[in-house]
Amino acid sequence: MGQVMTEREIATVLREVTDEEVVFYQDYEWGMMKQLVDPDFAKDLLRVGQAWKERRDQETGPGKPAAEEIEPYHSLMFSERMARNATWLVNRKRPKDVEIPLRYRIDLLLLTPRSSWVGLSSGFVSAWL
Repeated sequence: MGQVMTEREIATVLREVTDEEVVFYQDYEWGMMKQLVDPDFAKDLLRVGQAWKERRDQETGPGKPAAEEIEPYHSLMFSERMARNATWLVNRKRPKDVEIPLRYRIDLLLLTPRSSWVGLSSGFVSAWL
């Protein structure tokens, strides 16, 4: 669906998480990272995700674009910067102060009509988990 992205290209569309975001995440176990991904790149992700989903509509349930090596999802998910961000967020050195490596488990692409969300305009909301 697209070309593999280099680490340099990833660095232009994915920012590093901030210390404040990490602290909030560790305190409350959730977080919102505004513009973690460049807005124009997010639009590209949505466009690619919608096209990919249309091609596999006969299947039910959420799709797994990074696991299926759909670009640019795969490049983004497995980039060094994303790994570093995830490592900082989950603080892999606690509770025994020994660093534990992260392991990829799953990604999901959910395309939900906004009309089903109270108070939101039409279109689609995407969540990439």
